[in-house]
Amino acid sequence: MLVKPSQRRFAFAAVMSLAAVCLACETRSVTLTGIISNPAGGLSDLLPSTGALSPAFDPKVLSYQLVVDVNTPTIFFVPTATGGAQITVNGFLTQSGQASQPISLDIGVNTVTIVAGSADGLSSVTYTVTVTRTST
Repeated sequence: MLVKPSQRRFAFAAVMSLAAVCLACETRSVTLTGIISNPAGGLSDLLPSTGALSPAFDPKVLSYQLVVDVNTPTIFFVPTATGGAQITVNGFLTQSGQASQPISLDIGVNTVTIVAGSADGLSSVTYTVTVTRTST
């Protein structure tokens, strides 16, 4: 059976107990295996306006680092959603494939949070980028 990349294989066990109305009881174990689509969506790409993410973007990796120089007072990100996910960058709604609002950077460590919510709004994936703005 072929499995699409956006799907994950989950195996889960269910134990079912069947009690007879009469004096005897019977217990049966059943293992169910199925394919469930990833409900959370997520991102297929994340591009900063300057520099390069470390490690390089991978939808399964949720934490990144980025170093920019002192001459970079702001940064923005271009997130690309999978599965119709709704995206926020530091709490502001951002369209898939479009630049986020500019994010002001202090000298030192800055945390940027990108949340990709599922199309149905029931789950989400949170990515964190630690942006370090150097002082020299």
